[in-house]
Amino acid sequence: MSRALGTYGLTGDGLLMAAEAGAGLSGMEFSGQYGVSHVDATVTKNLIYDWATFSDESGRELDGGDVFEIVARNLPLGPVYAIIDKASPAIQEGLRRGQPNIFLPLDRLGIDPFRQRFPVALRYEGTVRGVGGVAVDRNCAASVPGLFAAGDAASRESVVGAVSGGGGPNSTWAIASGVWAGEAASNYAARNRARGGARPAARADCANQQANGDPGADACAAAIKEVQSELFPLERNFSRDEMTMRGSLSRLDSAWQAFETAGTSSRKGESPHKARETAAMLATARWIYASALERRETRGIHRRRDHPGRDSAPPARLRVRGVERIVVEQAQ
Repeated sequence: MSRALGTYGLTGDGLLMAAEAGAGLSGMEFSGQYGVSHVDATVTKNLIYDWATFSDESGRELDGGDVFEIVARNLPLGPVYAIIDKASPAIQEGLRRGQPNIFLPLDRLGIDPFRQRFPVALRYEGTVRGVGGVAVDRNCAASVPGLFAAGDAASRESVVGAVSGGGGPNSTWAIASGVWAGEAASNYAARNRARGGARPAARADCANQQANGDPGADACAAAIKEVQSELFPLERNFSRDEMTMRGSLSRLDSAWQAFETAGTSSRKGESPHKARETAAMLATARWIYASALERRETRGIHRRRDHPGRDSAPPARLRVRGVERIVVEQAQ
């Protein structure tokens, strides 16, 4: 819910269902992904900024690092502006033909991005362009028998490693993993058809919320605000350090406990859907920071101020599991 296009459907409810069923998640620390957009727009496709010059309010050119690092380093100091002045006429035409939705909000504002500076923002993209999700094998099967995951719900580490897959690899993964998961799930169902009706079915839900009823609108709004305040700020989540993350995780744990006990006996006027989304956002934020604390290195979009280099040991995946009590361990 960061105002980046597509993030209002990105609440982690698939991850929460999987975790409640006992599945582990992987790559949750690779979630410090932000997208560049005009300050008044929601489109965060970043291709055009490969040909951009960035500057501050006075017009002084900003450089040093990749696009995201330049903007993230300078936004806390004041407005940052971009102009796409390094694109040749042929590239300009190609960008407009190939990525028209990038230009739609700029055109509506009367801005020619190839000739005019415009103010930019970084919008948090969470796991939609991050990496983490349900840990799956080559058949997209989770660690829980009969559970399969695909697309954004599944970890993309095997495809993109520790960096964002952007549009192309992520879209390819969504299509391919959907095919693999669907085929594997149907085969699993066929093999277990004879005893399928006798298997117990457990409800995927937070136990305390089942007992107390759905939290009201005020509790949902307060919890969502807490998640956003811990994940959106660049100084907390674009680059990280142990003290800041421990503070965020402590506050998120407290918010989780408060939300768990905020149920109401009357469901009139309340939204189970909104309560479920909110619980998932809280859970996902806790998994992100719990996992990020354990990766004591800078790798990909997991940037540690207190550990700026890579660990000399061979790369290892981190698995996080649990809802009430979170456990992080190295994958075997």
